[in-house]
Amino acid sequence: MSGIDWSKAPEGATHYLPINKKMKWDACWYRVDEEGQWFGWNASSFLGGQGSWVLDRDEVDVFPAYLVERPQPWTGDGLPPVGLTVRIPDEMAGGNAFLAQFEGLNVEIVGHATSQMGNPLAVFQYEDRKGDYRYHAMCGDNGNFEPIRTPEQIAADQRAKAVEKMWSIYWQPHATSAKQALGLLWDAGLRFADESDRG
Repeated sequence: MSGIDWSKAPEGATHYLPINKKMKWDACWYRVDEEGQWFGWNASSFLGGQGSWVLDRDEVDVFPAYLVERPQPWTGDGLPPVGLTVRIPDEMAGGNAFLAQFEGLNVEIVGHATSQMGNPLAVFQYEDRKGDYRYHAMCGDNGNFEPIRTPEQIAADQRAKAVEKMWSIYWQPHATSAKQALGLLWDAGLRFADESDRG
C-alpha cells in the first residue's frame, strides 16, 4: 500500500494497519518480535506519546490480510521498487553509446513494465543535459541498477581497495624484514597527507 509515511512509525514498527471504519478500528502501527509476540500503537495516539500494548493471539488473527509489512531496503536484487532513487552503475553500457549516457546517474524508478520478449523492465525518470525530465526503460533485474551507496560505504570501499593495494606492495617474498617491506610502500609513492603526521 502506498502513501504510508514510515518515517512517522514508532521505532521498531514492522507493520501498519490502515484505518477501517467498516471493521471499526483505527490506524495502528505494529511490531512483531523474534518470539512472534505482537505489540501495537494507535497511529494517532502515538504522536501524543501514548504507550504500546501487547496483542493477544485472537486479536492478531483478525487482521492479517489488512496488515502492510514495512518495506525492506532494496538490496540490488530484482527490480528496484517504484518510487526509489537508484544509481545506474559505471561501465553498465558495455560499449553501447546510447546507454553510456546513463552511467553514473541517480534516477527515480517510476514504474515497471514487461518487454516484448517478456523481460522485466524498470521505467525511470532522469534529467537530460537541457534540464528536461525524460523517461526510459531498461531491464531491471540484471545489474543495470544498484542502490545508492552512502558516503560511509564509498569511503569503506576506497579504504579496502587502498589496503589491498598496499598489502600487495608490502607483502613481497624478497622483503626480509617489515622495515624493508615498509620501504617498498615508500618506493611505490605512499606518503603522509601532512608532514606533521609523521610524528
